[in-house]
Amino acid sequence: MLNINITLFIQIANVLILLYILNKILYRPIRTIIKKRKETIDDFTKRIEGLDGEVQAALEKFQAELREARRAGRQKVQVLKEEAFKEEKTLLDEAKKEAERLIASIREKIKEEIGQAREQLRGQIQIFSLQLAEKILGRSVK
Repeated sequence: MLNINITLFIQIANVLILLYILNKILYRPIRTIIKKRKETIDDFTKRIEGLDGEVQAALEKFQAELREARRAGRQKVQVLKEEAFKEEKTLLDEAKKEAERLIASIREKIKEEIGQAREQLRGQIQIFSLQLAEKILGRSVK
């Protein structure tokens, strides 16, 4: 049979005392540290999730502002193009009017010069016709 000896009870008492001491000195502080770390990690996780939401909101706001800035830029470019086209049309109209005035002035000047040339030629035609008649007739014609 099995003999139960006092050493068995001493060994059981030693194991229980050792467990009590280890629990007080080692296991409980380790569990406390692990619990604090878990709480810290949970706290950081919540803060990260909160910051992630803030970052996402800020990113969406930035993208919306960027889209608005691009739209405003395109609109400004369109307005500037329209103004440039209007200015170009105005300048071309002014240049066309100036060219038309210049052409009209040149035509008028040419008409005057043609008139003067005709007058000179009329005066010379009489002289040439008298000279031609004298040469043909062989005598002086007056």
